[in-house]
Amino acid sequence: MKTYLITGVNGYIGKDLALNLLREDNIVIGVGRLETPKLHVSNKNFIYLNLDLTDLDFISQIDKFEFNGVFHLASQQPSNKNITYDDFYRSNVLTTIILSNYFNKKKLDFFLYTSTVSVFGNNNEIIYENTKPNPLNYYGLTKYIAESILQIESINF
Repeated sequence: MKTYLITGVNGYIGKDLALNLLREDNIVIGVGRLETPKLHVSNKNFIYLNLDLTDLDFISQIDKFEFNGVFHLASQQPSNKNITYDDFYRSNVLTTIILSNYFNKKKLDFFLYTSTVSVFGNNNEIIYENTKPNPLNYYGLTKYIAESILQIESINF
C-alpha cells in the first residue's frame, strides 16, 4: 500500500485521480480549499485536509505522513476578473515553492506538477517540448514561473 498526496483534490482531475488510487488500495491524503471535499467517499484510506497550502501550518499537518508520491494539481484558475496577480502568484507559485522545498528533503518516487497550455498563449499550433512559452495572462505566467522553478529544483529530487 502506497501513500499519495493530492493537492487540488476537489478539482476534476484530482477527484478522478483520488478515486482511481483508492480503488487500487492506496492511501490518499487530499488537500483542498473547500471545508468539505467534493469527493464523497467512505473509505478509511482517504483523508481530507482543508488547508491553505501557503500557510506554514500546512507542513505540520502533512509531516506525519510518509508519501510515496505527490500530485500537485492545485492552482488558482482564472475564474473571474477580480483575481489579482498576487492571488495567482500566491496559489500557483508560492505553493509550488513551499511543496518543492519540503519534498526535496524527502524520498519520493515522483513529484508530479500539472501546468496549462496557457503558458503558450493563444498558440493554435501543435505544442512541442521546444515550443517557446508566451503567457498572455497572469494565470499562464504564474504557471510558467512554477514550471521553471520545478525545472531548476528537479536536480534536488
